Amino acid sequence: MTALATPKKRTRRGKRPQADSSNQHKTAKSGWHSVEGAEAQRGARIAYWQAQSLKQHQVEIPPIKDMERRLEAERDIYFGLRTYFSHIFKFPFTVSQHEIIDSLLQTIRFGGDKAIADSRGSGKSSIFRHVTILCINFGWISYPVLFGAGLRDAANNVKAIKDEYEFNDLLMEDFPEICAPIRALQGENRNSKKQTVNGNHTHAWWGPEK
Repeated sequence: MTALATPKKRTRRGKRPQADSSNQHKTAKSGWHSVEGAEAQRGARIAYWQAQSLKQHQVEIPPIKDMERRLEAERDIYFGLRTYFSHIFKFPFTVSQHEIIDSLLQTIRFGGDKAIADSRGSGKSSIFRHVTILCINFGWISYPVLFGAGLRDAANNVKAIKDEYEFNDLLMEDFPEICAPIRALQGENRNSKKQTVNGNHTHAWWGPEK
């Protein structure tokens, strides 16, 4: 009985099957698109959180509640002091207080040097603090400097002015463009770094001594 064997085809030793070049191109292309997609998603997430951060620190300025009251205070500083700071100036102004206020306004608005002396408890500090606030609000002075007899007195001057801007509701109603950004800081200077009004940074500084 004779058996016939079919010879097997020989392959060259070490020769590997060739990869399809078109598949390699597709794989590389899909990988490139996946990287691009990941970068696009990452960029979108960053843009989203930046927008949320800006929105969080964006301050909306409410309308002035009583413009006529505000204008009257600008025309008559005594009306302004009695109206916005009635918790401070509860009684009619004395003759000496009139002289102090008039001298302050003259110096602030038109310049000059003035030395004013009065007895202790006459209201000099309160007058200086609150006249300063109104003069800032009306744009008559931009960088006032109040001195105190000592560090404690100077710190009390700063605190008294800051408290009015933060907690005086009547001042907030008629001067919202000043008070609203200050209140939005919530007493924390770190909140000022990103604070904006109409897309513009306020560059506010609300530290313990400023």
